[in-house]
Amino acid sequence: MAGPNAPSLKETVRFWWIRNGEKAGLVFVLAMIASLCFLVLLARPHYDPLIHTGVVAGFGSSSTDTGTEMYARVYVDRRTTTV
Repeated sequence: MAGPNAPSLKETVRFWWIRNGEKAGLVFVLAMIASLCFLVLLARPHYDPLIHTGVVAGFGSSSTDTGTEMYARVYVDRRTTTV
């Protein structure tokens, strides 16, 4: 049984936090980061990529401030797209 000079629960928790708070905070932050990563992985769509076959209809280039960009015109599914 605790004597009359025993610390209260509030004092005990406060002492524990002063002594271990930095480690407890680090564990808490790491747990939050791990939980966030897990949620991001769960929210990521899981599907197989669509594969299309096309025919290259031509090549081209355009000059910009950052240099020359090359592109190709591809005929896929009865439409022409630029790659």
